[in-house]
Order: sequence, then structure tokens, then C-alpha cells
Amino acid sequence: MRIIGIIYILFNLFHTGLYAAENLPEIKPFHTDYCTGYPEGTREEPMLWANCCIKHDLAYYVSGTRKDRRKADKLLRSCVEKVSTKTRANIMYTGIVLGHLSPIKAKTAWGWAWKNFDRKSFDELSDEQKQEALHAIYQSDVELYLIDEFLKEFF
Repeated sequence: MRIIGIIYILFNLFHTGLYAAENLPEIKPFHTDYCTGYPEGTREEPMLWANCCIKHDLAYYVSGTRKDRRKADKLLRSCVEKVSTKTRANIMYTGIVLGHLSPIKAKTAWGWAWKNFDRKSFDELSDEQKQEALHAIYQSDVELYLIDEFLKEFF
């Protein structure tokens, strides 16, 4: 029901012109590389936790506060643990947390969606930024049920 409400609001904002394109922050289109250098599954099930990584990539795309990033990382760990093992989930989680400390950042580091905007500040996103991110996500090729799961878990 929440998703229907979000879609309704976005439709009305675009339809009425209140959310004109010239007022939007510049945003890159969403894409995923799944588990960024880590396998997406086992030899027997090669995409076993790939959906967990997609939802994690969605969170990193949207960004927000440090608390949001911690939540995204913990949601990934929980998701992987559900479909695999606690050990695998903890290995992935530890790798991500250590990656935050690295001076070398992946192209899909926290807040990678935003062009010409300093996402290193970990600011709370404005309503306009959230709407633009949602619009870009819905324009991507991510399956709708994954977007719905992401929104229920993350927001």
C-alpha cells in the first residue's frame, strides 16, 4: 500500500508540473554491479544473494546519513544470512565496513547517484532528492518486487 502511495504522489507531482525537471538535482541513472568484486552466490547457486546486493546498491545510490549507511550495511548482512550462512554474511559485512576506511572508493560508494553534490557530508536527503532518487530507481531495470522490498526495509 505504501508503494502505491509513493507512486501516486510521484505521478501527481510530475503530472501537475510542481516537480519540474529544471528544479531537480543532477542524478546519475541507477545500475548495479551486484556484489562489487565479491561472488553473487555459490558454485551451485551462482546468484544466491545477488538480490541482497542489489538492495544494498539501491541504498548506496540513494544515500543519506551515516545512520542510513549503517542500516544499509546491516540489512545486507541480515539478507545474506537468511539465504546463506551467518559466516558468509559476517565476511561480507566486515569487507564493506573495512571498505569504508579505504581511501580508494568504488564508483558505487555511498551517495554515488548525485552529480555535482558532496555526498561525503552525510546530510539528510531533502524530499526533492528522495523523489528524484525514487524516480531514477523506478526507471532502472531492477525488478519492481526488489524495489518494493528495498523501500519497505530502508525507508
